[in-house]
Amino acid sequence: MFQPGEDENEPEEDWLPPREVTRELFLEWRAAGFADHPAQDFTNPVWLWLIDKNISAYTANAHFKGPDLILSESPAGWCFNRFGRTATDLPDGRRIIIGGEHEDHYDPDFFIYNDVVVVEKDGSLRILGYPEEHFPPTDFHSATLIGEEIVLIGSLGYPDQRKIRDTQVYTFDPRTLTFRQIETSGEKPGWISKHEAELNGGSIIVRGGMIDHGPEEGGYLQNFDSWSLDPEDWKWTRLSRRKIVRWKFHREDGEGNELFKMRMAKIDDVLRSLPIPPEIAEIRSSFLEPPPHFDRELLERLYDPPVPHEAVIKSPVDDRLHFVVEGIPVRFDEGSSREVLMTVEGELPGAVLQDYVELVRQRLSELEGCAYVAERSKA
Repeated sequence: MFQPGEDENEPEEDWLPPREVTRELFLEWRAAGFADHPAQDFTNPVWLWLIDKNISAYTANAHFKGPDLILSESPAGWCFNRFGRTATDLPDGRRIIIGGEHEDHYDPDFFIYNDVVVVEKDGSLRILGYPEEHFPPTDFHSATLIGEEIVLIGSLGYPDQRKIRDTQVYTFDPRTLTFRQIETSGEKPGWISKHEAELNGGSIIVRGGMIDHGPEEGGYLQNFDSWSLDPEDWKWTRLSRRKIVRWKFHREDGEGNELFKMRMAKIDDVLRSLPIPPEIAEIRSSFLEPPPHFDRELLERLYDPPVPHEAVIKSPVDDRLHFVVEGIPVRFDEGSSREVLMTVEGELPGAVLQDYVELVRQRLSELEGCAYVAERSKA
């Protein structure tokens, strides 16, 4: 049986609903949403089934022939197949599972949750909902048990709800099943998510993860520093300040790049050897075929530094994106189709860095067959 809080995205094969979960009952409880008051009890057979079998909202909706979310503009479906939730074990034997998101913005069932699932000592479940103003939709946060309360730090959240340069902090009281927003002071990490948090000497140490600096200050970037939060006075203290330099490369015409298609061409021979149905082959051809001007050799050396260096292989598909230049780690991120991010984790000599940036810009321009621009990131 699926254990709530573990194996977040591994549904069971035998997922069919129990007899009491009828289509009428499913349609009644299908939609995700928020509560009218704190700790509103939403425990019902449909959601208990979805938790037990850990299936997606799409699968459940398709099984019961529910509404077409695109044509009907129906709300996203509720499910427990999520990323970025936390599970905290209490001394009394309970487990508290908070928030998380299902899929991403492109999916009709995308939703960021603010609910709480209480796993009792005997294994029974309670599903509790909350108004957005009591506890906002929260995902990719951390949960640290301190005394009687769980301290929740950070969130990715919906873009329009992010408070750049602030850090979201809430406590959850398992006795009253309520949240409390905490106003903190000091030098905050900013809008942090996907980080680690641990209790050390009475304070919570936060490190790693990602910080959203906002579009004007560099965007969503990896965090290389650490902070300490004192739960006595809720004051932040910055523990490190590493020298990080970032450059962004993007096409001058504002169009997206074709690097993903080029990288996929490296495994093209493997794909061609597989028995692919015609309809899939057509999709593959339209989305994964590299452009006519594709230069495989240039792609192989796209980010090679102009000075002696060490290449650190990341994966067979996008290898040689990480380097060590004069003892300084340099990494390239092609995760965005709009830009390439270069991160220098230390101080390279000015001439070396400038030559490196210009060389990458020229190579990208040649590879794509259009002008590229290099801009230093503010964050």
